[in-house]
Amino acid sequence: MPDRSFSLSISEKENDVWKLFEHADCENKGIYEFKNLHDAVRWQAEQQIKFSEKCIKPINKYVACIKEYTKPPEYINMQEFFKFVDNSKDYEI
Repeated sequence: MPDRSFSLSISEKENDVWKLFEHADCENKGIYEFKNLHDAVRWQAEQQIKFSEKCIKPINKYVACIKEYTKPPEYINMQEFFKFVDNSKDYEI
């Protein structure tokens, strides 16, 4: 199953706008604005499900696990990164 990492930031404090910078998903490249973090994460999860359904047919069961994490340690390998993410906080949508 595909995995994804993406970045969210607040760059317009006065308007409390969350911006999602999508660079890897060719069909959805761009900058998207959301009124809150929850809407941004939900949108990204929906896009990932749509992408997965195109790649894997049929999907009998879809399990989404969304993690919230800070900057990972430097100079870690892929296994260490996955362990770092796995030990991070679950994000509920």
